[in-house]
Amino acid sequence: MEAAAHPEGFAAVHDAVAAMLPRIDYPELILEVNARTGFLDAMPHISGSLARRDDLDLSLVARSCNIGLTPVAKR
Repeated sequence: MEAAAHPEGFAAVHDAVAAMLPRIDYPELILEVNARTGFLDAMPHISGSLARRDDLDLSLVARSCNIGLTPVAKR
């Protein structure tokens, strides 16, 4: 079974919406959301320890995005 064709005008609307979206790096987006919500604080250490590194957010984002600390440390 083949996919249905896009309706007429789809390309124009798609391009207009894409042009309105800001260009942002994925790690930067994660760090921005964390700054507003603190969601990374909800991730406990497997040992149950409450001690946390000061730069834990940067470390988690660097590892989860597989980019290393250099790109995220520029914040």
